Amino acid sequence: NPPVLSYSNANPPVALLTASRIGAVPLKLLPWTEQPSAATPTLVFDEGTQLIGVQSILRYVARHSSEGSNIYGTDALASTMVRSPFLSPNQQGSRLIACQVSVPR
Repeated sequence: NPPVLSYSNANPPVALLTASRIGAVPLKLLPWTEQPSAATPTLVFDEGTQLIGVQSILRYVARHSSEGSNIYGTDALASTMVRSPFLSPNQQGSRLIACQVSVPR
């Protein structure tokens, strides 16, 4: 089963939806219709593990994307920076990205 992506219908995570489509990464979409637009997207796996936030989920999608999409980069350094289809190479830069993972006990 594909992991479930929950997000606010008022503010959909366009980068995640686009990257999963480009990278051929299957996600089950579960938009929240009654959540505030500031609600944080969450990716939930069958065993209960959760990835919280756009950047964390985008890294997962990039890592699991099809080889031909090249979202994750071609070498070790490039793979530390997720490539956004919306930014030029000059805008990509190197950035520190926080990651939050929730693992059930």
